Amino acid sequence: MAEHGALSGRRVLDLSDGFAGALCTMILGDNGAAVRRPVIRGAAADEDRHEPPGARQWRRSTDEVLFDPGTLAAAVDDLLAEADVVLLSTGSRALAALGWSADGETAERLRATREHLVVCVIDALGDHPSFKAAPLHDGVVHAAAGRMFDNGVSFGKGRPAYVAAPLASYGASQSAAQGIIAGLLERDRSGRGQVVRTSLVRGLTIFDFWGPEGAPSGIGRPTSELGPTPAIGYAPAPTKDGRWLQWANWAPHLNRQQLQLLGLGEVLDDPAYANLSVLAPADAHALWERVLVATAERTADEWMTVLAETGAAGGDIMRTTIEGMDHPQIRFNGDVATYDDPELGPVDQLGPIAAMSGGAVPVGPRPWTRVDDARRAPVVPASVRPPLDGLVLLEAASMIATPIGSAILADLGVSVIKIEPIGGEPGRTLPFIKTLQGKESITVDIKAPEGREIVQQLAERADMFLHNYRPGVPEKLGIDDASLRARNPRLVYLYVGGYGKHGPCEKMPAYHPVAGAVCGNAARQAGHGALSNVPVDMAELKAASLHLSRANEGHPDPVTGALAATALLVGIAARDRAGIGAEMTTSMLCASAHLFSGDWIRYDGRPPIAEVDSELLGTDALDRLYETSEGWLFVGVDSTAAYQRLVAVVEKHCGSAGPLTEEKFSTVADRLANDDALVSALTEVFATDTADEWERLLLGAGVGAARADRGSFASFQQAEIASGRHALARRVSSPGRGEHWRASAVVDMRGVDELGGACVAGQHSRAILAELGYTPAQIESLIERGIVGEAGER
Repeated sequence: MAEHGALSGRRVLDLSDGFAGALCTMILGDNGAAVRRPVIRGAAADEDRHEPPGARQWRRSTDEVLFDPGTLAAAVDDLLAEADVVLLSTGSRALAALGWSADGETAERLRATREHLVVCVIDALGDHPSFKAAPLHDGVVHAAAGRMFDNGVSFGKGRPAYVAAPLASYGASQSAAQGIIAGLLERDRSGRGQVVRTSLVRGLTIFDFWGPEGAPSGIGRPTSELGPTPAIGYAPAPTKDGRWLQWANWAPHLNRQQLQLLGLGEVLDDPAYANLSVLAPADAHALWERVLVATAERTADEWMTVLAETGAAGGDIMRTTIEGMDHPQIRFNGDVATYDDPELGPVDQLGPIAAMSGGAVPVGPRPWTRVDDARRAPVVPASVRPPLDGLVLLEAASMIATPIGSAILADLGVSVIKIEPIGGEPGRTLPFIKTLQGKESITVDIKAPEGREIVQQLAERADMFLHNYRPGVPEKLGIDDASLRARNPRLVYLYVGGYGKHGPCEKMPAYHPVAGAVCGNAARQAGHGALSNVPVDMAELKAASLHLSRANEGHPDPVTGALAATALLVGIAARDRAGIGAEMTTSMLCASAHLFSGDWIRYDGRPPIAEVDSELLGTDALDRLYETSEGWLFVGVDSTAAYQRLVAVVEKHCGSAGPLTEEKFSTVADRLANDDALVSALTEVFATDTADEWERLLLGAGVGAARADRGSFASFQQAEIASGRHALARRVSSPGRGEHWRASAVVDMRGVDELGGACVAGQHSRAILAELGYTPAQIESLIERGIVGEAGER
């Protein structure tokens, strides 16, 4: 299995450009698929592009073949005859040379005479009429869809704030990979391929916990005249040697243990601090100040020694992404691997999306070989069954990250059974239900022998087992890989950890701020100079701490959930190939490394990645927010060809392009070298008209731009619904809530229509036990003795 990879023998024709398609095909290629990508000899202006250093690794398992425009069509036609998958994206230079569009019409045309083909399309904002010309640019999508508006609210800016992480493209990359693998698995059953559609804006939905209806009123920490505070368990604080330690403790017992480690245990005897999650403003500020002072009594290394040795509380040192590559747990996990680059030699870069029993699959391009593929002939009548119908997943997980992964797969047809303790898992106290959608729930006391037997019986019938228990717990409960595999050798078993299953940090608890601290998520969003800013004045120190807390937002959870869903499908593909399941492990650290893979690379002479400025406006003049005569405009231009189109629009609209045509702005390198001057020039230009008008003019000319202050992501989704476009939302019903809107599946493909609402803890306990063969009398006995629970209110 390790030698060939889960997707060995699958041939992928990559006609995409951009991070989403590149990361998708890297994952497919790293897991054994033969990926071929035609590269066009284009105009110099189009080839002069601004890409992050890590873009080199995205094509490490792709065979890139250079073509002249005149020979491309015939070559692509030959490749299509042999391909299993073709990936199309908006803005693809190969598609432009072919005269094709990245849309459903093109996809259906390709399949018209190739029924075996799985065609995946990635666009920017789906069928939104105003943004059909929008490029695959994260900033443009974040601005248009309201993510920058939401970020501005989070930072208290009173205007949009730049979003540093490529959330939309990352989400789309995983959605595309999941849709492609699901399409191939379904084709193995039916003999028929299909069209898979996703978009950057669909990718954003995995990061939205609330859905189109938004967060209910009253959610969030109360404000007062004293100002906001971070949660005490999530407060960044400086160490004795001037580093920032990100505390990461959500559970009440971890909050208390954090205070004990800080020497503040006497606080717990004060009735005012009986509930650390709900404090009076004055008490919250007083405790925050004491946490800041007490953390500074030890150095960063001293704190990490205490945390790693005791495992009593969670926390880690804030780093840049490049610094995160040297974190001892990152190295232990293999989230940094050294591969030979044909031009640079040994390069430190991303490891695999998950460790799998049987060993790592070698990376690199696979041969595009002809295979007599009998599966191409349809073997069953066409149907509208969901692509993953028939697969069963057991989820023994809590909180957010891991349950999001199984919720994604539930939307694609997997039967997900959520195994919870009596009364429900701790994540049910959270005020949203995204992690509970599409699942059945059984509550069971696994510590009891009869409860353990129920779970093991379920495992006999399951295809996948997913959990996030801390290391050592599954063995005590009898739900570890060895115990369950003895009952079902075909089981795909995935552990999703904060740090990992073993290693120097295996004892340490981890919530999302840990990944954000270790992998540079927070440092990048916080902007230039934030990590080195350790004020002496308490008011300024609190402001710096609050800023870093806001920068370390919750996206590591859905980033991890999406990667877990992809890893499980790779595991199923590997099982179907080898006939036996595998034990797999991934982590929050691994997922965040993939999110920031544009920076997750090291080699001699590596250029630095552009920093976000301290005002959170952007990274450079052409990846930046601008204030216009009315509203805020985001401009995203990543090539000289696009810059030339921008200049032409300005010249036509304003009568002159002024300094924008000067030689010092001729190339990408020139513009970066003269960034301040270009910012100044564009600031004057965009102040001459409204954000709406500039958006219309620039998008119409094929330039990335979007107004960024129309409203939140929830309001964007509501506008989509009001316009009759339901690509981003579906109407469902959940117990205790009734009918409501929720996000659609991350992909649009055959059979993905009816989506589920949330489940109540224990809602399906009786039905699941009956399916296992328990009699009504036995079920009643199990419930009466507290071995199994029934539906409650959580």
